[in-house]
Amino acid sequence: MVYFFSFIILTILFIAFLVNKTLVRSVSLLSQPESLFEILAQTNGSDQSYFIEAFSDYKDNELLLDSLIETQTWAQEHGFNDDIVFDFHAIINGIAIRAAVWRNTAKKQFLILYYDPNGKKISREFSSGYLDDKSLMSSSSRDFLVLPTAPTVFAQVFESLDLNDLYTKHLEAEERLFSKGIIQADNKEMVRNTIFYVLTAVKKQTKHIKTIPFWQHRGFYWYFVRRNRLANKAISI
Repeated sequence: MVYFFSFIILTILFIAFLVNKTLVRSVSLLSQPESLFEILAQTNGSDQSYFIEAFSDYKDNELLLDSLIETQTWAQEHGFNDDIVFDFHAIINGIAIRAAVWRNTAKKQFLILYYDPNGKKISREFSSGYLDDKSLMSSSSRDFLVLPTAPTVFAQVFESLDLNDLYTKHLEAEERLFSKGIIQADNKEMVRNTIFYVLTAVKKQTKHIKTIPFWQHRGFYWYFVRRNRLANKAISI
């Protein structure tokens, strides 16, 4: 029995070592994100077929293409315009994550569909920007919660919701933040360069992570505890 428990403890410690090692490599990679983005398509006016064509290498993945078409239809019905498709080469020894972005310029909101071919995962996210560099993000994937966000970023995850319900959760969180005076509307014109927004967010997150004491040893906790503890809960204010 003693040998059994010793084996279990050693196994957990080994897994923790691997997870923490991967965390350090990932944060190091994300600290210089400029080379991680590969633009596949950008909006070209009234022609919306290019969004689908940018996923032509996944033409046999019916679930992904159906989700893409569903998201694009929803976006167009709710004032979001086709914006950009890019690959994010942030997976160590893995295939790049594919992302399609729609934007609502009037409301300063983004809608993003992510496809991770490594785990064959599809997720969607709403993102809004405000004054004082503050932002709100609502995702459908708990993996979004693995790495801590900066104090000015409010993040929440709700799995298994359709776009209407996820958007409602996003707007409810926004209203809570407004009502408590935590955020203020940014009336400046929305910058067109979407990659700039993403780059800024990634840099801000990695900079914050490196300020956390002993962050190099927290990957195991963040992945197995924090990620699951915060999933399907509204933002904490």
